[in-house]
Amino acid sequence: MKMNIKQRIESFLNGNIIDNKRSLARQGHGKLSRTYMEVTGCCFAKGNAFADYIKGNLTFQEYCDANHQPSKEVA
Repeated sequence: MKMNIKQRIESFLNGNIIDNKRSLARQGHGKLSRTYMEVTGCCFAKGNAFADYIKGNLTFQEYCDANHQPSKEVA
C-alpha cells in the first residue's frame, strides 16, 4: 500500500524511522514542516526541526532536543 505524506509522518512517529525518512526526504522542506505541524498539532519550531532532520540539516539528537523544548506558540 502506498502511503501519503501524513501516513508516512504518523508511521515515522510510531517508530518506523529509516524507511519513512528516505521517502519523506523527497518532499519539500515547507510541506514537511506544515504537514508535521498538522499531524502533531505542534508549533512551527518543532515542525521546522522535523523537516530539518529529514533533510539532513539536524542530527536525530538535535531533532529530539527540539521536540522536548516548551512550545513557543502564542495564544
